[in-house]
Amino acid sequence: MSLRRIGAAFYLVKLYSILTGALFILLITRNLSVSEFGAWSTISNLLGYAAALTFINFWTTRLRASGAVEATPTALYLSSAFALPATVVYVAASLQVASTFHLPLDALLVSAWYVPTLYANSALYAAALGAKPVYAAASEAAFETVKLLSAVAVVALRRVSLAAALLAVLAGYIAQVAVLAWLMRGDLRKGFSRGIAVRILSLSPVSALSLLPPLISGMDVLLLSAFVSNDAVAYYTVVLPFTNAVSYSYFLARGLYPALLAGLIEGERLIEEAVRLVTLLAIPSSIGAAVTAPYLLYVLRPEYSVASTVLAISAFAAAVSSVGSMFSDAVQGLERRDLEGAGLREMLRSRILRVQLLACARTSAGIALIALIALAVKDPVKAAALCRSAWLALLIVETSILASWARAGRALARASGSALRFTLAALAAAAAAYMIRPMRIRELAVSLTAAALMYFALTYLLDPWFRQLTARTLPRLRSMLTLKQNGKKG
Repeated sequence: MSLRRIGAAFYLVKLYSILTGALFILLITRNLSVSEFGAWSTISNLLGYAAALTFINFWTTRLRASGAVEATPTALYLSSAFALPATVVYVAASLQVASTFHLPLDALLVSAWYVPTLYANSALYAAALGAKPVYAAASEAAFETVKLLSAVAVVALRRVSLAAALLAVLAGYIAQVAVLAWLMRGDLRKGFSRGIAVRILSLSPVSALSLLPPLISGMDVLLLSAFVSNDAVAYYTVVLPFTNAVSYSYFLARGLYPALLAGLIEGERLIEEAVRLVTLLAIPSSIGAAVTAPYLLYVLRPEYSVASTVLAISAFAAAVSSVGSMFSDAVQGLERRDLEGAGLREMLRSRILRVQLLACARTSAGIALIALIALAVKDPVKAAALCRSAWLALLIVETSILASWARAGRALARASGSALRFTLAALAAAAAAYMIRPMRIRELAVSLTAAALMYFALTYLLDPWFRQLTARTLPRLRSMLTLKQNGKKG
């Protein structure tokens, strides 16, 4: 499957997740107080610590992409072995954690069921990404569907609470694991491989650093909760449904990593294409979210509209992050030493370790800045905005370094013209959306649809690459529709 097709599959799933996520928020999150929403975000971060050892599955993707089918069942076995102690520790610490962060104990105990589920999901998803990326995308669609249906059931039964919201999301993760296990059943029949297990564990010290960035960055919510308030956490995290729509642009280049690992196409050409694909949507979505931030948050819940600055800053940070993630994939995808049998000592000098060290440096600096902000600023909205600004500045630095490591200078130069044209079209479309001043869900839907149509129309007129992409894509869509219609007639 080509870079564009894999990217399209992932991005369509992410668009679907935006829709289901919006409905989920309207069904459940609107019925939670600002403090309860902040508590939910805090619990989510705590789960990130409990699932930290899933970092071993970094090698599952690489080994499976290189043809080691036994990597799938072996990774599932190893993840299950790590899940048991992680779950025990999480449950044992629940009482103290509930007291420290002012969290309901019943919700924390419900969240303990996430831990083994997340470990199993990580192993199977990593294997699917290496073998059949479209399987990974399909599993995400299953997660979103079951999560939303569970939320509908909770609302219908009038049982909306923080614990019920956690159960609804958990049902989605369980469904994702089931779908991945079914799709990867051929791999799972191969059974455990001691050699693959030794290979994964022996290389794990190289990827161990990858668990530090999420663990370190996850302290942002905990610091805001402990030193400012859970209201600050709510303003800091309520923007995520919108910034996710921006960061999902990265998934248009999701096929870059496995394509580079396969080594079938020239790397520089793939990176240039990936830059264009990501910026095609990262630029308009970030500009649109920043311009319409007050209305987006008002529609979500009027109390959140005061955090429009937080959303604007976060939107641009998400756009930079999506480009940075693509360059991170490029740097690591170009690394070949582990696939050629290199040992631990040689891998410690690899690009993979350099990328992880850079991420550690960025998150460490970010948390240091956020700690200072949380200690100095007690206004919830100002604290949230300053924290998001710190991340934006650090992401710009990290992305610039990753681009230089990927030797993407020529690719960026060739794609820069398209990026400029995307920006001009996005500014015009965002201005049109702002003029509508949407204060209700229906008005917001109309303004976003009109802005999207205007953006793509202007981009088609301005950018030759997008015209070429459209010219290639439309005939394929027509042929697919024709085949479906003929199949129904037959």
